[in-house]
Amino acid sequence: MKTPPDDPHGHPLLDGLLADDDWHALNAATRERALGALRARRRQRALLTWGGSGVAGCALALALMNFFPPTDGSAPTAAAPVPRSGPIYITEEQLMAYFPPGSCTIAEIDGERRLIILDPEIAAHGVLLAEAAP
Repeated sequence: MKTPPDDPHGHPLLDGLLADDDWHALNAATRERALGALRARRRQRALLTWGGSGVAGCALALALMNFFPPTDGSAPTAAAPVPRSGPIYITEEQLMAYFPPGSCTIAEIDGERRLIILDPEIAAHGVLLAEAAP
């Protein structure tokens, strides 16, 4: 049998070689541990590489979707009005609040109540009707 070196701290690999009578068993065990460590490092590197590529690809796809939205009308846009299920009713006071004071009035013509615009400047430009927020 081989004798270990005189160093009290020793070297684990060298001590293992000197203490083990079966060189082939030690060689196979050491080789398997080294290969296992290399395989684990390779898997970790591949995961980081593919994972980073996947994140970068998703970010690029989201950026492209943001800068180039579909134009064929297949996807709704934020500017599209929300369809309503029925008409929206407001009171006469709410209607009058949209105009400057004294610029319009409500009159009954042929049995129907109508908005009459008295201000010539507003009448010349017309009335812009906008749908109220829900």
